[in-house]
Amino acid sequence: MTAFEGAATDKAAAAASAAATVASAAAATDKAAAAASPAAAAAAASPAAAAASAAATAAANAAAAAVAQARQQQAQQQHHHQQQQQQQVQQQQHHHHQQQQQ
Repeated sequence: MTAFEGAATDKAAAAASAAATVASAAAATDKAAAAASPAAAAAAASPAAAAASAAATAAANAAAAAVAQARQQQAQQQHHHQQQQQQQVQQQQHHHHQQQQQ
């Protein structure tokens, strides 16, 4: 494996790890939202519980926003990584073409 292939493999592994982290956070957010829905309905009966429900809803919304932001960043990183790979392949092809001319 060349150094280039090793670096590409490392970057791919890092991207996969980040994607797994985002997926895990999304699953946790989904579970929190599912748990918060019945709690919110029960909390409507009590003003103190309603305040707690509002706080739980705000926390769930913040978690959902964080997951959305992480997904967006992951998508941007993957797009940037693909562009880098394309540029490196083009550079290698250009270099190979120069060697053939010599």
